[in-house]
Amino acid sequence: MVQLINILGSNYVVWDKAATVKFLKPISKTVYARFLITDEVLEEIVARVASNKKHTIDLSAHFQNEHGILYAEVTKTLFIADKQYYNSLKSGSSI
Repeated sequence: MVQLINILGSNYVVWDKAATVKFLKPISKTVYARFLITDEVLEEIVARVASNKKHTIDLSAHFQNEHGILYAEVTKTLFIADKQYYNSLKSGSSI
């Protein structure tokens, strides 16, 4: 969520809505999370928010060690909205 907030900038609202974790192996050593947000994903988000004022998307992250062995997969559901639209909803309507 924070990464997407920094990429999209202050004209957007981004919330964590949900997350699921799929543990593949017990984690007993240091692992690293890899979050990959491609230009195509960003273009889709911007286009959907431009046309619908809001968008919900599922993004994945992988937790692996320095050798690339995968230990867990996380899927996060994020809510993204145009900030002006979101502020207008806060004053009376629900999202």
